[in-house]
Amino acid sequence: MNRNKKILNVTMAAGMAAVLGTTPVIAAAQEADNGVSKEETVYVNATAEGEIKDITVSDWLKNSGSAEGDISDVSDLEGIKNVKGDETFTQDGDKVTWNTDSSDIYYQGTSNKELPVDMKIKYYLDDQEITPEELAGKSGHLRMEVSYTNKSKKTVKVDKKDVEVYSPFVMVTGMILSSDNFSNVTIDNGKVISDGDKEMVVGVAVPGLKDSLDLSGDLSDKIDIPEGFTMEADVTDCTMGNTFTMAVTDLLSSLNLEDSDDLDELQDSLDELDDAAVKLVDGSKDLFDGTKKLYDGTKDLYDGTEDLKDGTSQLYDGAKDLDDGAKTLKDGTSQLYDGSKDLDDGAGQLYDGAKTLNTGAGQLYDGTTSLYSGTKTLYDGTRTLYGGANTLASSYNEFDAGVASAKTGASQLNSGAKTLQSGISQYTAGVDSLASGVNSYTEGVDTVNSNMAEYNKGMKSLTDGVNKYVAGGNQLADGVTAYVNGATQLTDGVSTYVSGASALAQGTKEYVSGTSALVEGVGQLAPGIQQASEGISAASAKLTEIAKNVAAAKPETMVKSLNQYADGADSLADGVTEYVGKVGEAASGAASVAEGAKSLTDGTAALVSGATQVKDGIGKLKEGTSYSISQIGDSASKTMKDSAASIREAAAQIETTVTAQSAGVSTDAAAGAISATQSSMSSAIATLQGALGTEGLDEGTAAAINSAIEQLNAGLGNASAAQGELGNIQAQSQVAVQAETNGSSVQESLNAIASTLEGAAGSISEAASASSSTLAGEADKLIAGAASVESGAQTANAGAAQLSTGADSLNSGMAQLKEAGEGQLSTGASNLKAAGTQVRESLTAVSSLIAGLGDLSSMTDSVNQLAEGAKQISEGNEKLQAGYKQLQDTKAAETLTSGADQILNSEKTITDGINTLQGKDNANATALLSGASTLKSAKESLDAGISSISKATGKLVTGVGQIAANSVALRSGASQLTASSDTLNSGASQLTAGTKSLVSGAGTLVAASGQVKSGIAQLKNGAADLRSGASQLRSGANSVNNGTRELKSGTSSLVSGTKNLKDGTKTLKDGAKELNDGAKTLKDGTSSLKDGAKTLDDGAKDLKDGAKDLKDGAKDLKDGAKDLKDGEKEFYDEGIKKLKDTMEDDFQSVLDRLEALQSDDAAYTSFTGKDASMSGNVKFIIETEGFDDGSED
Repeated sequence: MNRNKKILNVTMAAGMAAVLGTTPVIAAAQEADNGVSKEETVYVNATAEGEIKDITVSDWLKNSGSAEGDISDVSDLEGIKNVKGDETFTQDGDKVTWNTDSSDIYYQGTSNKELPVDMKIKYYLDDQEITPEELAGKSGHLRMEVSYTNKSKKTVKVDKKDVEVYSPFVMVTGMILSSDNFSNVTIDNGKVISDGDKEMVVGVAVPGLKDSLDLSGDLSDKIDIPEGFTMEADVTDCTMGNTFTMAVTDLLSSLNLEDSDDLDELQDSLDELDDAAVKLVDGSKDLFDGTKKLYDGTKDLYDGTEDLKDGTSQLYDGAKDLDDGAKTLKDGTSQLYDGSKDLDDGAGQLYDGAKTLNTGAGQLYDGTTSLYSGTKTLYDGTRTLYGGANTLASSYNEFDAGVASAKTGASQLNSGAKTLQSGISQYTAGVDSLASGVNSYTEGVDTVNSNMAEYNKGMKSLTDGVNKYVAGGNQLADGVTAYVNGATQLTDGVSTYVSGASALAQGTKEYVSGTSALVEGVGQLAPGIQQASEGISAASAKLTEIAKNVAAAKPETMVKSLNQYADGADSLADGVTEYVGKVGEAASGAASVAEGAKSLTDGTAALVSGATQVKDGIGKLKEGTSYSISQIGDSASKTMKDSAASIREAAAQIETTVTAQSAGVSTDAAAGAISATQSSMSSAIATLQGALGTEGLDEGTAAAINSAIEQLNAGLGNASAAQGELGNIQAQSQVAVQAETNGSSVQESLNAIASTLEGAAGSISEAASASSSTLAGEADKLIAGAASVESGAQTANAGAAQLSTGADSLNSGMAQLKEAGEGQLSTGASNLKAAGTQVRESLTAVSSLIAGLGDLSSMTDSVNQLAEGAKQISEGNEKLQAGYKQLQDTKAAETLTSGADQILNSEKTITDGINTLQGKDNANATALLSGASTLKSAKESLDAGISSISKATGKLVTGVGQIAANSVALRSGASQLTASSDTLNSGASQLTAGTKSLVSGAGTLVAASGQVKSGIAQLKNGAADLRSGASQLRSGANSVNNGTRELKSGTSSLVSGTKNLKDGTKTLKDGAKELNDGAKTLKDGTSSLKDGAKTLDDGAKDLKDGAKDLKDGAKDLKDGAKDLKDGEKEFYDEGIKKLKDTMEDDFQSVLDRLEALQSDDAAYTSFTGKDASMSGNVKFIIETEGFDDGSED
């Protein structure tokens, strides 16, 4: 009995060993089976009290890659998806068929099934039950009770009887508590490990095992198989993180009790248990050694990250220096560009001044030519005058020879006077031509002189521009030197970066090596490390993918963007051209609008005039209509009244006639009266019918007139009847009595007609009066409406005038816009197209740059090594997924992945920047240094050219000043000549008049002959002097003309030279602009490089911090592994070994139950189902929520 009791104790210890160690014996047994099996991990998220929120299940069809054909599986999961490969599946209810491709299947889904083990957590603060929410932030003594309830019952055969047992589960719950909040932590079934900063608590339970073994009596009292655990602690401001619970199902798999028919076989099994426990101790020692290696590797990794951080700092400093140099270069090229613009503007002004000077020189030359022509005419005139004077002297001698020939001489004198007048006319004409030429010459001189200020201004602008150009060239040379120095610094920084990257790669290799050592140790404890290994492999794949994308995707995007920019520039240029055309159309439309507005103004003016006329016409119509209706009414009424009187008179005559008939009197008078009445009634009817045709007659008046016409027609019928009766009277005159009777009847009829006419006359008068009043009222309304129309027309006319003014402004603005559009916008469109062309041409260089990038294999070697290491970890630790997740708290793999991403991205930025800066074989720096040297050497040539131009300008200014001074005197002389010619003309006229008097008074000539002779001598002398002066003037004018011809030739050369200068300054300006644009692009690139280097430096700092955290975590892990090693040894010494030595009793029933619990019938192998042909294993990981008081540190 005692021996069997010891066997049972050893069995319990074996269960504990399986919980804490998951011995290698189990793994070896499973690895021996090469068939397809199903490894299932159930992840449960629960509240802080253990209430389930959601369930996610991960399944691994192990060895399915080696199977041939499709794999049949069973699963009741929802939302199944392949999480690792591309294999597909079909689903029919719970049956799932996978199409394998030489790879194991990993898939995932969700479930809402009840768990086989229920977990409940209760909290007590100072012995009072409390909810987690209420507990958060509280202080006191905490008791936390965790209980597990096994709900998975199975029926098995025990000693050939059906017995219900619980599927064996081992529940291990772990939590990490901060020492700031928890102290004096204890646990009844588990272990507490403290490192000073935190308390690591692990609780263990095997729910249902005690009932399954049916322990009772003394054995039940001596063997305690826990169903849960209780943790107690003193808490301050209580806050708790997540707890993690693992449930494993292979508790008794390490015990081979199927063949234990006797104690010897059981002893062998216990020996195996002892060996397993020894291996567990050895495994914990290996774990400690591995974690120690990991810690050493993380130290090396941390040292490498420090070197990397130092390198990235140097790289960032170099990038900053390079960016500063690029900024200096950009400032220098900007100043150079500004100076070249000023120089180009000055050259333009100089060119414009030279053109103006050339134009003035041409005008001056034309004026001097005219002056020379005038002086020639003047000279010819003076010769004629001198010849006339000689002739006059000769004639005077002949005149003096004889008075007899006085008349003849007088005639000759008259002829000579005419000749003299002609010569004077020619002389004055020459003087006028001379004056005109002198004025033209002086105007040309004034033009030249006035433009000398603009010329001097242009020369100053030229000199200033050249000086600015030289200064900008020096700045550019300094910027180029700074650029070359910055490029050198960049190269040094890149070397440092490469060195740091190598250190990072070495640190990464050491990290992977350390991780491998960790996995080798941890692999003997739990199969959870698989998922972390897969994460490293995924990170490696991501790094490899990024390495490929860096060389391919981004440069193509840049080229595509540049092409889009060029296409956009072309589209914009086309749009601008189209806009210019539309502006032309709009300008034409604006002109039409202006013309239409003018027509509208004219129309509204006519409308105002017409409205006024309508209003006046309605007033006159009112007066005329009222008068016409009154007149028609009065006339009709009078006619009817007159007719009535005539009818009554006829009736009286009829009466008299009847009496006379009786007395033998004739009835002719009565017949005449009736006839006259008929005529009057017909006339009245015609008048009334004419009144009906009057415009504006209202309905009441028309009805009254129609009634009167009907009455008159009736009366006219009665008159005809009366006339017939009168005939009868006349025919029957012999019958006196009968005649009297008939005569009375006629008389009555006529009186009735008269009464009708009088009534109609009254009705017509009243209707005419009413119609006149009605028409007057309607006319007033029309007049008011016409006044409104007139006012509205005036308003419309005023608005039309404003519209016309606005239309004129619109037309003027559109004309200006059209002019600007055809000029500036068209030029801008051309520039846009040219810019698009330049962008396309530059794409060739960009494409060459992209081609030179090559692959990034040299940068990704270390990443590939990391991926290879991750793959080795994945292949060697497929069973350690969950455990590795718990151990890998620091997430160093993600930190490493993030740092590698930053390194790769920054390397591309650096590579692009270096390629852009240096060019092929450092061509950019060489070209810039050569250009800087050329710029400095160009200073001497520019200074010499400016000096030569300044000297020539001084001579030109002096010459123009002299010419301008002489032109004043010349203009004065021309004015005097013009005044003298007027006097001479006047004298010639007087001379002509005098010769006429001389002809009539030759005697007087004889008396004054002495004076005439003296005058002729003076005239001859004056003519000689005038001829001499004209000759000198002609010679001077010829010299002036020749001088202006040379001046014009010189100004033409000056225009040509200044044009060449302007073309050169424009080329310089364009080159300076391109250089400035290139410097801006360089500055943008260095800014991006600096930003990338900063990002890399920050990433290196984060990596360094992460490596430090990893090193600290590895140290904690090493310390924990040491404690675990010590605990495992203590567990073996005080537990396994002691239980083995003290085993006493032998209970066959307990052994039978143990064998039954080991059978497949009792095992819990799948949560979601599996195919009957598969073996299976399942574990549960339950994560509960943490809680705090919601405050932040």
